[in-house]
Amino acid sequence: MWESRIADQDAQLRTVRLDATRGEVLGTSTGPDRKDAERQRLVQLLKEARLLPDEAAREAADTGDMVTAIELQRRDGDPVWRVNVLGVADESATVHGVDARTGEILERSRPDTHRKAAV
Repeated sequence: MWESRIADQDAQLRTVRLDATRGEVLGTSTGPDRKDAERQRLVQLLKEARLLPDEAAREAADTGDMVTAIELQRRDGDPVWRVNVLGVADESATVHGVDARTGEILERSRPDTHRKAAV
């Protein structure tokens, strides 16, 4: 199952659960409530990001790799997609930082060494 949080233009969140193999919607619910300041930060972050999540996933994953998670974060003041990738051939896990404006890979690291940035 894939679980996604989708933000509208006012940063109101909805959680959508999808069947991972068929892509069917399994259910939706309201997402976590955010304070006004958090909502404003999220709206600004979304405005700054030019790269869609699927584009960031394609930049991070090589052929045969599987994207297991993707999250938009702010790092050093800039919007960055954090893309978790599992190498299917060798089962290696890698976290990629992808610039959400340009698509440039900023870093690659193992999940245990990756620092999490706050939005």
